[in-house]
Amino acid sequence: MFTLGVVASVAALSCSSSSTPGGTAAGTPGGTADSGTADAPRPTGLPDATSSDTGPGPLDSRAPDVGCPPGGRYTLVTPPSTGCDNDGSGRVLDTTTGLAWTSHSFWQMPTTHDEALLYCSSEGMRLPTRSEAQGIAGRNRQKCAFPCNWITETSTAGRPGEWWWVNDIADEGENPSNDPGKIWNTVLCVVAPGDAGAGDASNADAATPAGCAPGGRYEVQSAPTSGCSSDGTGRVRDTSTGLTWLAKRRSYRGGQSRAHAESYCAGLGMRLPTRDEALALAGANRETCAFPCGWSTWTSSAAGTGLAWHISYSGVSSPLDVRYDGAVLCVQ
Repeated sequence: MFTLGVVASVAALSCSSSSTPGGTAAGTPGGTADSGTADAPRPTGLPDATSSDTGPGPLDSRAPDVGCPPGGRYTLVTPPSTGCDNDGSGRVLDTTTGLAWTSHSFWQMPTTHDEALLYCSSEGMRLPTRSEAQGIAGRNRQKCAFPCNWITETSTAGRPGEWWWVNDIADEGENPSNDPGKIWNTVLCVVAPGDAGAGDASNADAATPAGCAPGGRYEVQSAPTSGCSSDGTGRVRDTSTGLTWLAKRRSYRGGQSRAHAESYCAGLGMRLPTRDEALALAGANRETCAFPCGWSTWTSSAAGTGLAWHISYSGVSSPLDVRYDGAVLCVQ
């Protein structure tokens, strides 16, 4: 993870652009969610700017490659992986807006709106608004920051049951929200200074481990395994509440539904946390001596019919369909 307030210290890798958004983009970077009522061509499928069934396309030759001089618009905080796998890797800061983005988009087939929310939440980030995505598209896009073609689901509602998407060349349209038979989508995640838990834009470790000193808030009862695999190991007691937690989240390849997560916790003699219990560990309250890796968790708190709150270590709360894949930090 990195802290937005000190990201200038890594400005040795940055990108610049002085141009204005092109294509059909018309939003203001970093603005609030759009109304989603403006007319747009209804897409019959995703544009050619995204990856194909066999994998992502080549590096984009349409974006101007002006290099990455220090002091430019974009600061590359963490380089993405080589090639154009849609793996969500890399972190880049837009110094004009304060928004931190994933450098590569994330994709699995299919990716519904809820699954996009879940992925970004698990990274301590969120979906961009339509206008935020427009602000890095078209002539504002730089290959040193976003080296591959991208398309992203946004948090901006369109017609009933649909959400706006934007791609790297500033095309846009609306997608059905949660119909796996119709959705083939990727996502760029973002975090802003004003977001809950702002400053966390990767799964790396940067929280202050003061809480595990003798007499501190947390007591490590059993140490987790090394590394950041999601294996559900370790136990830590919160002395302020008396609750004992897994030190590392548990998830399976592809994740797990809330019912699956609930069953897993019960097998350990534990339970799902409530939304408030999970939030009490997140954001400014997170201590890496107790929870050394980024985490996200299903909760027992309903968020509507068929929905439950899913919380990330940065403090982002996402209302997700209980059938979708998630992770869990059990408590007792």
